[in-house]
Amino acid sequence: MSLSENKAHSKGSYSAAGINEIPAKEKNIPLDQLYQGDIPFILEIIPPSGRVIEAHDFLRVVNPETNNPGILEFRLTIKKGELYNGAFLHTDIQDGHWAEIPFTRIPVNGDNESEDYSFNLKIPMPPGGYFSFRFYLENVNKGGTIRYWEPCNYHRLLIDPPLVNNLRMYTLLPTVSGKIDEWTEELEHISSMGFNAVHILPFTAMGPSESPYSAANYFEIDSHYLSQEGNFKTFEKFTDRLKNLGMSLCFDIVLNHVSDASVLATSHGNWMVADPEREDGLKRAGCWHQGTWISWEDLVLINFDHPNPQIRQEIYNYMLEYVLFWIEKAKGCGALIRLDNLHSSNDVFMKWLLSELSKKVPEVPVLSEFFGSNEHLFQGVTEFGLNILTANTWESPFAPMLTDYIRNIHKEDNPVRYYLSPTSHDTETAAELFGTVDSSIPRYFVCALMGTGQTGIVQGFEYGWSRKINFIGRHKKGNFRGDRDFTNTITEINYLLDKEAAFLQKGIEFVDTGDDSLIAGFRVDPDSGKTLFLATNFNTTEDKYFQLKSCRSCTPLLTSGAEIIKDETTGEFHSIKFSPCGICVLRVNKKK
Repeated sequence: MSLSENKAHSKGSYSAAGINEIPAKEKNIPLDQLYQGDIPFILEIIPPSGRVIEAHDFLRVVNPETNNPGILEFRLTIKKGELYNGAFLHTDIQDGHWAEIPFTRIPVNGDNESEDYSFNLKIPMPPGGYFSFRFYLENVNKGGTIRYWEPCNYHRLLIDPPLVNNLRMYTLLPTVSGKIDEWTEELEHISSMGFNAVHILPFTAMGPSESPYSAANYFEIDSHYLSQEGNFKTFEKFTDRLKNLGMSLCFDIVLNHVSDASVLATSHGNWMVADPEREDGLKRAGCWHQGTWISWEDLVLINFDHPNPQIRQEIYNYMLEYVLFWIEKAKGCGALIRLDNLHSSNDVFMKWLLSELSKKVPEVPVLSEFFGSNEHLFQGVTEFGLNILTANTWESPFAPMLTDYIRNIHKEDNPVRYYLSPTSHDTETAAELFGTVDSSIPRYFVCALMGTGQTGIVQGFEYGWSRKINFIGRHKKGNFRGDRDFTNTITEINYLLDKEAAFLQKGIEFVDTGDDSLIAGFRVDPDSGKTLFLATNFNTTEDKYFQLKSCRSCTPLLTSGAEIIKDETTGEFHSIKFSPCGICVLRVNKKK
């Protein structure tokens, strides 16, 4: 048989399975050496910490280590049978360059043919990136050298940079937040709530429409944000302050289109998609909305399918330079990037761009706005090597719908990691979406503590701002304080998210509450075995009660609008009373 029958899925390891083929000619392998042998084996991937997630023909390593990346180990066990002289891993995992890395033979019981024996390979854990690998066994004898290639195609391995594992991000809207030095003043407040990253909408020079997503110059900061110190002096102070607070910066990258009045469109009109019916000859970007095509008159499409290969490569290189330019500006504090509207991007260009980024800046996580069916999302992650996709939780307004949405995220065969936020800068506010601003906390509670560790809010959310903020146009600095102050509760939620490992990985056991207003479930830390119970009341007007019969004792970790009720006779934990929009997290001892 080709694969071991007892395919191991032990903690921290993976046993080989078939993967999509990457043509051998791309890796300079002599075709006459490709031989599909019938080799019983187990191939394990063992990261220094965290776990390997396996889904179909795709692997990802979730590694939470920041300061000490450790060693990534490949362990190849050959089942009883023929002995082989050596084993090699053919991979691009070292700096993106293809190499054949030799395994070290581990002698077992004198290498008796009746016993299993192993090969071992250890390499420094890359900070991140997307790689391919495949092993082969080698026999050298008088007749020459024969290579027995792993009887499946090349594996794909996505290594998530450490920030991916626990991302708590605050979205700042630059057009309504004053100048950059005023953004800097907001950082202390953002950090105090437990956020470790700031996402800023594009702040490059804007076109006549004054939309952040209509760039006039990819390499300049809009003058609306600048002080007297010049183009990047104030921005350097901003990133220095982020670094001092231990926070990273997420750049919003716009690749599909550019302002029709931009430097790029006016100087390189032949780089744009042509439209002979337009006076300027350039095709506009747009979108479908309720069956109607809406044209964005200020945005022209960049032609990533240009028929001239030389010009096409110039376009590719220019856009890569734009992305790397802004990543470099956040070098001091650590960068991640958000790819706007990726589902409408050119697939060939995006694969090339993300491959280049994986080689040049593997430590930079990629967050992508990417919507579609589950199959489409799976394909996007496995083809592009995307670290995180933006979720759309607001399309599940009721507790049962949101429960099903979260349950899908936790499926073992779903390799996608989602950034869960209750609203986005493009959506309405919680009050507009769900009827009342009081729905803000239960929605954030679910996004933060029932996902896999990636969450955040939009500016004004913490103060119950009830109207969508218009970020189009150059505005004066706004004061987005509503009639609520959720900062303390958000801080408590973020504290738990940071401290409890159970919230940072897949796995949740939902509880049938018997009430469509309640969402409740258990989460377990697989290392410590500690069990957490978390629940919230989505009803905005009525108290709700829930009796947790499966637990004999509990320790409250977070209760806001929730009361623990004990039996008057025994004094034992009995039930929970939830006020409207109440939340709770308990450390529990479950009954056996």
